[in-house]
Amino acid sequence: MLAWAKRFGPARCKITRVPDDWRPTGATEDAAAEDLLAWLSNAGFVVASEKYSERNFGNRSVELVKGKVQARVVRERGQWWLEVGRADGEDDLFDPALWLSFQRRGPDVMEPNTIAADTEALKTLLPEIEEAVANNAVDWQRLRRLRAERSARRLGFQG
Repeated sequence: MLAWAKRFGPARCKITRVPDDWRPTGATEDAAAEDLLAWLSNAGFVVASEKYSERNFGNRSVELVKGKVQARVVRERGQWWLEVGRADGEDDLFDPALWLSFQRRGPDVMEPNTIAADTEALKTLLPEIEEAVANNAVDWQRLRRLRAERSARRLGFQG
């Protein structure tokens, strides 16, 4: 018998029926990421590279390109990330929340979004991002600075 069962006994362990449409968060995020990849493909992006490692927690990285714009969808240790930027920039990929702060000069989102929230933001922002990248109208230094400032705040280095 398990230690917790000995301690709490069967009377304290209530099992309830799980709804048929319920999926663990990881499965929900995985489905949302697949929906994102399908949406990107339908929007004209093509896969430039894809890596997968079952041995390393199922980590996956998919890089897609459309014209001068690149999108990177990454699964690392069960969490999904989306970054978008210029295809020719080595470190010029940024998450949709940062693009939203940059484009609309709105408040920065401190906590990482779900992949579903990032997808919805990208659906709104993509035309603006594509136009800005195509016309070289992006202040990359400001975007990098916003990312660095947010990272420092998340880690508690700034107030």
